[in-house]
Amino acid sequence: MILRILFIALPLYLISAPPVYTRPGIVTMQGGVWEGSDHLLNLKGPLNVVVEILKPKNVEIPLSVETIENKIITEFKKMDLVNGNDFSSPTPGIPFFNVLIVAYPVEKGYVALVDARLMEVVDPYRVKLDPRTYFQAVTWEKKSVLVAPSDEFVQTVDKTVDDLVKAFLERVEYFQDLRRKLDQKDQVERLN
Repeated sequence: MILRILFIALPLYLISAPPVYTRPGIVTMQGGVWEGSDHLLNLKGPLNVVVEILKPKNVEIPLSVETIENKIITEFKKMDLVNGNDFSSPTPGIPFFNVLIVAYPVEKGYVALVDARLMEVVDPYRVKLDPRTYFQAVTWEKKSVLVAPSDEFVQTVDKTVDDLVKAFLERVEYFQDLRRKLDQKDQVERLN
């Protein structure tokens, strides 16, 4: 009997709750515990898209940076978040949506981490920067760990990237809707 692994998404659980909120976003104390959330209100496009693939040296990985970037750009164009990659802006291509794929071959397949994140200019208020110097930080992030057989690796990575991009775009849409509601409320208050 041959057991074939089609796709395994490894659910990850925290062993213990850390005393701080460990993900990007807004953080506040609620009920004696630090709670947080992403915050994409007023996110302005266009966003550049940067895909990186990290792999062992001298190992072929059947993934294409260009193919993955083009898929993401196609989805971002549907929401007017990108007009192609333009790294000539005064800031060094910021904001940008970054997908990092760390792939490692194992017997008859691959293990991979797919990390999707939004990088933006932030001001940490700890140093005065030169006008042409920027502090960039992750302001949104989702990750997925996967194991797939060699013949299904590309499909599995593609689906994972699609899922992470979808999660990001759903959050963007949520905050765009919130912005519209806030603007409508502001208009009503001005009339009163």
